[in-house]
Amino acid sequence: MSKIITYNFNQDFIAELADYICANFLKNGNDLSRVAVVFGGRRPRYFLRKALSQRIGSGYFPPAFFTIDNFMREVVSRKAPIRLAPAMDSCYIIYKAASQVAPSLLEDKPEFSQFLPWAKEVNSFIEELDLEDIPDERLKSDVEKSAEIGYEVPESINQLLSHIVAIRGLYHEGLRSRKLYSRGLMYLEASRLIPEAHFDEFDQVLFCNLYYLYKTEGSVVKHLFDNDLATLFFQKDGSQWPVLKELQGLFNAPIEPESKAVPKFTPHIYKGFDSHSQVGLVREIISKEIKKEELDKTLVLLPDANNLIPLLSEISSELPEFNVSMGYPLKRSSLFGLFQYIFEAQSRRRDNEYYSRDYLKVILHPIIKNLLIKESPAATRILCHKVEEALNGTIDTALAGSLFIKLEEIEKEGKFFQKTADSLTHQDIHLGEPELKEVISRIHRLCFSRWEEVNNFSGFIDALQEFTDAVLFESMAIKYRLNSKVIERIYGIIDELRSAEFRDQPFAREEIFRIFIGKLEDEKISFSGSPLKGLQVLGLLETRGLTFKNVIIMDANEGLLPRVKVYEPLIPRQVMESLGLKCLKEEEEVEKYHFSRLVGGAKDVYFVYDDDPEKEPSRFIEEIIWQKQKVDKKLSVFKETRARFNVNVAPQLKPSATKDQKVLDYLQNDFVFSPSSIDTYLKCPLEFYYQYVLRLREKEDMLGEPESKDVGIVVHDLFEAAFKDFVGKEPVIDKKFETNFWELFRELFDDKIRNRIGSEAFMIEGVLRHRLEAFLKRERQKENCRNVKKIISLEKNVQRQKTDFLGVPLYFSYRIDRVDELVDGSLLVIDYKTGSSAKVPNGTKSLQAMADAMTRQTICQAVKSFQLPVYYHFISEEFKDKPLNAALYMIQRPEKLEYFIKKRDLERPDRVMGFCLDALKFIINEIFDSETDFDSDDTGEACRYCPFGALCR
Repeated sequence: MSKIITYNFNQDFIAELADYICANFLKNGNDLSRVAVVFGGRRPRYFLRKALSQRIGSGYFPPAFFTIDNFMREVVSRKAPIRLAPAMDSCYIIYKAASQVAPSLLEDKPEFSQFLPWAKEVNSFIEELDLEDIPDERLKSDVEKSAEIGYEVPESINQLLSHIVAIRGLYHEGLRSRKLYSRGLMYLEASRLIPEAHFDEFDQVLFCNLYYLYKTEGSVVKHLFDNDLATLFFQKDGSQWPVLKELQGLFNAPIEPESKAVPKFTPHIYKGFDSHSQVGLVREIISKEIKKEELDKTLVLLPDANNLIPLLSEISSELPEFNVSMGYPLKRSSLFGLFQYIFEAQSRRRDNEYYSRDYLKVILHPIIKNLLIKESPAATRILCHKVEEALNGTIDTALAGSLFIKLEEIEKEGKFFQKTADSLTHQDIHLGEPELKEVISRIHRLCFSRWEEVNNFSGFIDALQEFTDAVLFESMAIKYRLNSKVIERIYGIIDELRSAEFRDQPFAREEIFRIFIGKLEDEKISFSGSPLKGLQVLGLLETRGLTFKNVIIMDANEGLLPRVKVYEPLIPRQVMESLGLKCLKEEEEVEKYHFSRLVGGAKDVYFVYDDDPEKEPSRFIEEIIWQKQKVDKKLSVFKETRARFNVNVAPQLKPSATKDQKVLDYLQNDFVFSPSSIDTYLKCPLEFYYQYVLRLREKEDMLGEPESKDVGIVVHDLFEAAFKDFVGKEPVIDKKFETNFWELFRELFDDKIRNRIGSEAFMIEGVLRHRLEAFLKRERQKENCRNVKKIISLEKNVQRQKTDFLGVPLYFSYRIDRVDELVDGSLLVIDYKTGSSAKVPNGTKSLQAMADAMTRQTICQAVKSFQLPVYYHFISEEFKDKPLNAALYMIQRPEKLEYFIKKRDLERPDRVMGFCLDALKFIINEIFDSETDFDSDDTGEACRYCPFGALCR
């Protein structure tokens, strides 16, 4: 019996292995239990059992199955029980070892969380050293001496390398003292213990589908091979594989198939343009190219696990059964995002106040706002949104606009509790204020207060356990299969951290959060299913030893196939190469071998990749194409299918809204016109329709950065409060006035702006104070401004005034900031503007041109805004015998007022007003015209910031 068996790539490895076992080990009683079978992974055992069952046709005692990891563990455990060290414990032992032998390494990263990235890299390096059985003597001669001279790397890395033997020794000592093993140490021990390990219960150990072996693995396999206890199985094609050549030398025997055969798979090329088009192509291949009876023999190879969920979402409707066996990044889950929100809220907490945006991110997360705390998830959901409305100012409470909030302030505010109770009543849910306070208090404990006093991992684990229990038992998250897997893994992390050596040592809270988030970022969650039913979705390493008739390879782009590490490791590559450790070139060869073996055994292979100028097809595909081009002696050798979406493009119609009788009745009988509404129509009739007819409004966000309107409110309120004592008399800008003015400014600014954004308000305050100082200076210089006899009115607010000055009865509203009587007896209407743009009607020449060709567009160009003309009209009606003008007072440029009636038109102001009233009448008539729709105007830049832009698309 040959001790080395080699199959071709196009042979079904599992089928051939099953035939071999039946032919050589099947005895009376169908007992194969004295055969041990070792694979690289778990999956092939299921396929081999099925193949053996089909051949034997009755009950049998199966072989003992091991993965290579299990087998190495079995070797060590025959001497003593073995427990693998959790990753965090390994890193902590390295951290303590580094602090003991090379404390200077920790000068700029003294905390464990800061050193953790280094600890992970050092752990990985020591793991490689152990797996390849690199002796300390070689490290001293090849690495430590060179590090003392200095590699071309930062000095801190040279310091690390110059102490690597001591760190490795303390690391091993630390593991052994705790009766723990790393994977590398376990392999190293197995290679030492194999001569004294006895496997009397097995007649033969079959090592299957071998390729790259660590030196420690090679020692174990070779010992069994040399003692006639092992049979080795390989697969090989006609290519020269350097790794297999090395194994030939190790075992001193040829690794060649009995007869050479060229793989004859048929390649098919599919080009997408992004991940979603790729999954669409995969669905199309499955539905159109794969026969239903062949789905069990079909594989989707997915090099990028991030695309797993889009793929499953797309193909699940096409398949009765499918199985997934690959890790999905936990950081892609909604629970990971929720943890980030909770920790960000703690990190930005100011004493006992939370940043309102962080607070809302947490309570509005779908998992939190749907917790079943009282009677129904709807109660929690509605309550959380009412809290949002209270903070945003939709519900008028003392919390409105608060940038930072205290939990107890929310729990004491009764108004949104009552609003919530009223809303719940409509859903036949009857909860009062005490019950709703329990709900918000429960959320506050789970998501906020429970994390505030965390100062070690024991306290953190308690908080995490309580939170995870609530998600499991009180939320809807568990109904989503992916979340159940995430929760299962988090419980595993809880168990790991609960037994961690450093659990009771003090840590900064932010450090604990960083360590935990880093832990989650490294985690992958697995899916359970039957590996023998339906289409298989696997990663490349999960395909070892398996053969499929149809292979669909998604993400077949360079960088993903082969997967190239985009980061530079802590340990220089020249160090790794000098020690003979597996480097990038060897990693690529391993991937290429498994890829070649997989496609070599298939009948049809479908390559799907992004055909993007910034991406390239995998070099593996390019090589297949090149080989085919050489044989056929032409460039075009494969049919290519491109992803396309069928889109029916309709002619672009200009958005508009028609006027039915109901709209016209509302406008003519109930609508209250204002200068702002008319200006809106002048700019865009459709915006007028959305804003004033449908009364749509943007959701106000009082938690955002202050906008120009917030500054405007401060200025208008300030001017009204500062000048109110001068109504009916001359304003005096003296020291007393200015003292009061600045006190009022500070109170209003604190209330409207500073309380919302805290210390960051200093810049806004500085700019505004500078402009107000210029305003006061201007007001003191009467001869350079306007000589005010007395103030007639401030903030004159008319809500609904009926008038027929345009020939039809209308309702008007307006608010005039200020009306002054000047020393010459004339009146001046003033409108304060805190912005930079002024919209004042043009002079008579431009207005005359408008009158000669009256359209909305010419009115927009000449009148610009009806604000001052409307103010002028109503004040002139009130003071019929007084000369009158109106002006915009630009707070940014107080040295100049923008007058409505220009100096050249002062002798005939009625002519200017006549033009403006005619234009206003034209606009009102157009609004009332049933034949004129509310059309949209493409106003360029303004459309980009229109709140209704999405409705026009």
